[in-house]
Amino acid sequence: MRILLLIIAKYIPFKKKYQLSFDFKNKIVWYRVPKAGLSSINKMMSDAVGRDYYYRSRSANIFNGWYSFAVVRNPMDRFKSLYADKVVNNNYFCIAEDSRDIDTLLDLIEAGYFNKDPHVMSQNELVPLGVNVIKIEYAVGIPHINKSNIDITLTPKQMRRIYDIYKQDFKRFYKAWFTTE
Repeated sequence: MRILLLIIAKYIPFKKKYQLSFDFKNKIVWYRVPKAGLSSINKMMSDAVGRDYYYRSRSANIFNGWYSFAVVRNPMDRFKSLYADKVVNNNYFCIAEDSRDIDTLLDLIEAGYFNKDPHVMSQNELVPLGVNVIKIEYAVGIPHINKSNIDITLTPKQMRRIYDIYKQDFKRFYKAWFTTE
């Protein structure tokens, strides 16, 4: 049955694909959000489920009736993690060494660079409506893997820019931060 479902999923035309992990045995779908505890949750899930745990980029259509969840993170903290990991530690975006500062990354994101990279994409785009949402800040018992030792302080102007970029995330997941200004 599992192989048949994967074969069918491969040929169904999809309007939107999500980064998913799924467990056929327990009928669980996890919508993966980078920089929101993804590595930690991935380890927990693979330890718990083992080899029946899969990862694919797929439409959610074939998982109707399954338990679905996503873990999200405060966009300010998610951005700081993105900057520390993907710019300072790994230069994932291939930014020139003398330009690897927060404002340059914000300039590039605002200009539309990396807008299809899931590390940069809005969590609102990565998590469809109707999915159970867990805020990583309140999750208990998840060991933090790949924690950065870089302390990042944002200026008020940088915070405003991050807020403007991820306004839909604040509106949907962190309403206390959302303003209508």
